[in-house]
Amino acid sequence: MSPRRRVLEPEDASGSANRRTVDSYVRIATREGDGESWEVGDSGNPYFTVLWRESAFGKALEDAGFEIGWRSTGEDSEESQWLTLLARRR
Repeated sequence: MSPRRRVLEPEDASGSANRRTVDSYVRIATREGDGESWEVGDSGNPYFTVLWRESAFGKALEDAGFEIGWRSTGEDSEESQWLTLLARRR
């Protein structure tokens, strides 16, 4: 078998294969504000949107077991303020 295509057998890992973790992050973006509403997109299809305040959204993520590593806010247009977070599972 070629070294490039070698399969790691359980005994090769001395039992440690099941204890490995990947330090992965997820990027989450949401519009900032209060309330929720139905909107109609450019395609003519309706969609439901929920606005969040930074403190409430961060707390909801932390309560769900996420650790926030980075956050940023920015404007998309005159009417949209966006909150972007980088988070990972604790």
